[in-house]
Amino acid sequence: MDVQKIVCSFIKLLLGMSFWNYPLWFLVCFFASKSVFDIIILTSQKVKRTVLIQSICVIVCCLIGILMGKYARAFSFFYPFRFDTGLVMLPFLLIGNLSKPFIQKIVSNNYKRNVVILLVLLGINLMSHNYNTVVSVNSSEYGNIFLFLISAISGSYFIIILCKIFSEFLILDKYINIFTLFGRKSMFIMCAHAIILMFIAKALLILNSTLKVPMITIDYMEFALCLSTLIVICYYFDRRERNKKY
Repeated sequence: MDVQKIVCSFIKLLLGMSFWNYPLWFLVCFFASKSVFDIIILTSQKVKRTVLIQSICVIVCCLIGILMGKYARAFSFFYPFRFDTGLVMLPFLLIGNLSKPFIQKIVSNNYKRNVVILLVLLGINLMSHNYNTVVSVNSSEYGNIFLFLISAISGSYFIIILCKIFSEFLILDKYINIFTLFGRKSMFIMCAHAIILMFIAKALLILNSTLKVPMITIDYMEFALCLSTLIVICYYFDRRERNKKY
């Protein structure tokens, strides 16, 4: 057993420089992005035209991140903490921070107005996504950066308003707890689903060597089993936490 190789692989995993359990890259990337964003917010509060200064800093950091990503792709390596991607993600943090009052106003709208806004956002999202080239944030590929940002931001607002609309349907009350549970355990799901899916996929492939089931069926089975496993695990830990409180 090569201990040095294992230690190096583990360090790469913690720094987001490994493909093993690839969803973990987002954790260290978000840490880097949030750290830079907090520095920008704290330093810009001491000057006039705070929002303008924040916007300029975020745009400059985003452009630097794009250039760093192109260099990393050209030489096939990852920066520690996925720092280049963290810089590109800064506009989302700034827009989210500035649009809190706007989101609260939208959420307080009536049902019909929210449906109209939802359809507009869906149209914007589909058009900006379809006109863009291949996008893979994990690999620092954004296509047209403007279309990428428009697609991602409109998609985020779409999900927020869709959740608001869902919450107004009484018929969905009994299912809301499942969505809420997933929301509370979203970090765990993001980090664990790849590992769970890996074991399920391996088991199904072994089983399929004798059953000879079509691959499309295997794909659906993988999704269903992974989702079911996550629900059971999340429910177990949620109940455990609730029992500790009482």
